[in-house]
Amino acid sequence: MRVLHLAPDAGVGRYLKSIVGNEGYDARDLKPSIYAEDLNVKPIDLVTDSESLPPDYYDLVLHTHVMEHIPCNVTAVLWHLHRALKPSGRHIFCIPIMPGHYAENIGPLSRDERTAQFGQFDHCRRFGAQDMALSLGMLFRLRPFDYSHVPPATLAAYAIPRHSAAPSSNTIYVQWKNDLLLKP
Repeated sequence: MRVLHLAPDAGVGRYLKSIVGNEGYDARDLKPSIYAEDLNVKPIDLVTDSESLPPDYYDLVLHTHVMEHIPCNVTAVLWHLHRALKPSGRHIFCIPIMPGHYAENIGPLSRDERTAQFGQFDHCRRFGAQDMALSLGMLFRLRPFDYSHVPPATLAAYAIPRHSAAPSSNTIYVQWKNDLLLKP
């Protein structure tokens, strides 16, 4: 199995490495030096490097709260990440979904302007709960993970917030390769 893990948090990264081994685990980030050495994080700039990912290569592409930081057309980045999946692969991600509508500004803004527009100083977009069908829903047949079968005690044990059916910043999307709506 091959896993591409972007902005790899240590707990999940170590768990994945224990399953797929060092050879199968590919951790990447714009700033690899900020991560634990045992994760062996390599550099990637999704703005310029996503196009060079090999096609049909990974069994799993995983990222949590990354796309709001990418100062380019996020559709292109997501398309290339999905293209890198094997035919039976899965693309699992979480994005900050805010009340309201999608908004984006990849131009120069101050930290205060970014915080006011997107909720955090280093974000360049926000995904709006009211128009997911008109943003990511035009790229993917969206498949939010269904928490209803997970016992409340399990959710509490792993500090997973109780989840509603409405998209939120805690929604996890589990996309299959064939969920991509934009075909090459």
